Amino acid sequence: MVKTSIDIQKITINSLRKYEKLVSDIPVVVACSGGPDSTALLHILTNTNYLKTTNLIVAHLNHDFRGQEAEDDAEFVKNMASDWNLAYRIGRADPLSYQNEKGISSFEQAARELRYMFLRDVARDVGARSVILGHTVDDLAETVLGHIIRGTGLQGLIGMEVCSNWPFPYDEEEIMIIRPMLEIAKSETESYCAELGVEFRRDTGNYSHRFTRNRIRHSLLPELAIGYNPGIKDALVRLSRIASENLEFIESRLEEYWKELCFVDANLNCVAINLIRFVEAPINIQRLLLRKAYEEIIGNTTRLQENHIDQVVNQVKAGSHNSSYYKIADWPNNLKILYRSGDLVLSKEELSSQTPEKILVELVELSEACSYVYRDTKFTFELMVHRFEDVDFSNPDVVYLDASSIPQTLVIRSMNTGDTFHPYGFDHELLLSDFFSKRQMGQIERQVMPIITDNKGTVWAVESRISELGKMGKETKKVLRITRSKVD
Repeated sequence: MVKTSIDIQKITINSLRKYEKLVSDIPVVVACSGGPDSTALLHILTNTNYLKTTNLIVAHLNHDFRGQEAEDDAEFVKNMASDWNLAYRIGRADPLSYQNEKGISSFEQAARELRYMFLRDVARDVGARSVILGHTVDDLAETVLGHIIRGTGLQGLIGMEVCSNWPFPYDEEEIMIIRPMLEIAKSETESYCAELGVEFRRDTGNYSHRFTRNRIRHSLLPELAIGYNPGIKDALVRLSRIASENLEFIESRLEEYWKELCFVDANLNCVAINLIRFVEAPINIQRLLLRKAYEEIIGNTTRLQENHIDQVVNQVKAGSHNSSYYKIADWPNNLKILYRSGDLVLSKEELSSQTPEKILVELVELSEACSYVYRDTKFTFELMVHRFEDVDFSNPDVVYLDASSIPQTLVIRSMNTGDTFHPYGFDHELLLSDFFSKRQMGQIERQVMPIITDNKGTVWAVESRISELGKMGKETKKVLRITRSKVD
């Protein structure tokens, strides 16, 4: 069914209503190239009274590679905004110089990054929480097909979402992207402008086969429609929706796996994934865990491709772990994927086996509560009189020990090879490393976890349990209370 201008306005505004908190009664940036899509969008926002026109800021970036035509586009947007009594910002950038400076392989990517940096700066300057873009259903189909050609997973099959996080720079967390026209075709935006007598510009750069997206738009998609499937655009959009629904379900379970399998160490700048439990996870969870670990360290997943993930998943599946330490793969941004004593480790830094310096705690000098910080944990030691029946053992961050049964000097440190442990409730002593293995604790997690020891063995394996060495009994009179807390 052919959409009228009223239909197009209703679809656009109804889409925006879902994100009212991002656009209502606050400044909103509208990106406008001067083409039919963004011009139709701007006309809708200006003439439907859903948003106050005094809150709209038109933003246009001159990419400065089409000479006078680009200058005319910028002048057109400036005049249109003025005629419609809208505030505007016009910027200029040089994608070619930026591409060479940053070593970016694609001119399109360089232009895209500059465009989003400009829009981000405008949004920050005016206090906007969102930038509205005029992407249409055609842009969505082209994006999905482009991702398929390069090789992609579920995330790439989604292509575009109506509301999404800021794409670049990757550390922007406050401003969102809104695309309210993803149910409208490019031909319909042109019809909208024609019906209402709204002028727009045509960018000749959109017809140059130099750019991948243009070849997809003007050559590949028409050929697929003629020779294979007349409804190819609808099929790609449907694929996007199905991928989004499936990914939403999978990600609902991802956080559970992340908490159980992964250990993030900001000091070592690495993520360790417990390999035993990793190989037991569904393959789609494995892929998403690797992607999330990469993003945790790098901050984004722009350069990470599915073939990078395949390489690691396939090598782990092969199960050839003949040594305790070896490199599995090199990923983009100088990230190393390592196998290390039962862990899959993603790291940008060279991992060291050295442990931080130990801390001595002299109980004989403990006349009042004293605190010590080891890595990111603060330990507070207090000597007190407590009856066994009055102690609350339910708090995992507080332990109570019989002060008379442990030496006067305790040590806070990381695990060393050969450390022994007699866990509370066990009838025998064992190597601390064996105890951690039984708990399926990875090597990196073991290295950074603090333990408290005396000259007989481990008194408290933090995150786990205390030892039989210092346990309280009903005859205990003097108690050592140790409280731990995280340091920001």
